[in-house]
Amino acid sequence: MARKTPAERVARIEAGRTRRTDRAGDAMWPNALARVTVEVFARLETVSRDDLIRALEIWAENRHELQKAGSAEAIARLREAFAKGVGSMDEGD
Repeated sequence: MARKTPAERVARIEAGRTRRTDRAGDAMWPNALARVTVEVFARLETVSRDDLIRALEIWAENRHELQKAGSAEAIARLREAFAKGVGSMDEGD
């Protein structure tokens, strides 16, 4: 078996880091969304879509890369859900 060069080792480490971050985004988005939702509802009586997304973005700014991936996934899913349900959700906003 041939030994790996330093460049091959670095490439393998980076590929593993990317895979872990992608998996973390899929696994951690519910946690990020739940934490931010509770915080926002504790501060405000009514919450708009923009308030919730902005709060997620602010929450993710100083977090670990895996939590950032989770909040990015939560934001993407929220935007997708809001886009699908625009007509039915406008009355409650």
